[in-house]
Amino acid sequence: MATRKSGIKRIDDLLFDGTGGPIDAQTSDVDAVGAVQDLLTGHGYRTTGLRAAVYGKFGKATRRAVAAFRKAAGLPAGEFVDQAMLRTLVDAPATNPIVSHAYLTLVLDRPYEKIGKLVSLVAIVEGAGRFSAMCPNTDKAGLSVGIIQWAQKPKRLGELVARWARDAADRDVALPLLGFKPGDGPDPEFQKLVAHLNAKRGGTTESGATTDAKYDLIREPWKTRFRGALVNGRLQRVQVDAAADAFKASWAALAPKMPKLKSERAVGFVLDLANQFGDGGAAGIYNAVDTTTETEREVMERMRGEAKARLEKQFPKLPAVPVAGEDRRRFFLDTPRLADTEFVP
Repeated sequence: MATRKSGIKRIDDLLFDGTGGPIDAQTSDVDAVGAVQDLLTGHGYRTTGLRAAVYGKFGKATRRAVAAFRKAAGLPAGEFVDQAMLRTLVDAPATNPIVSHAYLTLVLDRPYEKIGKLVSLVAIVEGAGRFSAMCPNTDKAGLSVGIIQWAQKPKRLGELVARWARDAADRDVALPLLGFKPGDGPDPEFQKLVAHLNAKRGGTTESGATTDAKYDLIREPWKTRFRGALVNGRLQRVQVDAAADAFKASWAALAPKMPKLKSERAVGFVLDLANQFGDGGAAGIYNAVDTTTETEREVMERMRGEAKARLEKQFPKLPAVPVAGEDRRRFFLDTPRLADTEFVP
């Protein structure tokens, strides 16, 4: 049962107090309808995503999804979201949840304000916000997983796996899901996996292939094991906390090097760059462009162009990669979900 309010008034009124009336095709509240769409997506129903023009509009796809969910949940038929349906959306385990505003607050009991919002938005452009997102070495980085794609080659996956086992309660959940024994301390075999992930290039070759067949993480049984850990609610909270800590550390390191960039929009833009290129890469992109201009927007536009050029050079045979990078830069430059006022961590 949800205890933290989302901050979306129409959703909170309906969920906690049963007031405000059902959310349906007559509802013009974009945030409330978007929250419903995000929660439905996590339960496997096709609606729309935050980056779509129809996000927050209760259209045909959303009406069909609502009707189908109500039927599956044994609720009275209809194309409306009442308190009973909203409670079910929040309380029933989602099959493929996304790190949306509603899910982050109502299900995982994590704040959306400030860094939580930036984690969510970067996750949306990184892998549609899916907690279970997995990339099996298509970028030559070994296995990459989760909302911000913790990648094996730069040893970020090792950081996440170690974090899953840092606290006893998390460890008791994570180890069995990854195929190891729970107990008073980490299984010695689990420690061998951690050592592999902390080895040179995260236990991979230059091309991202494993250096030890025992830990070929892009193949079974590892793919199934990691998916089980990624969709576990307790370990999803660890994903969110780990991402938030990583973003705070990145911005603390990068802010002094980027004095022209101060707004919430700029911080989100930079953190997305750092998530894709690393902190050093993001700093290098800033240093490579003309920052003498007076406007923050112009600096970010130049950084956008520099990032695209670097991706084109890095992936000459994969044109879709720089196109996707350009698309995500544009999202941060233009989305109304970010403010142009100074960001206060």
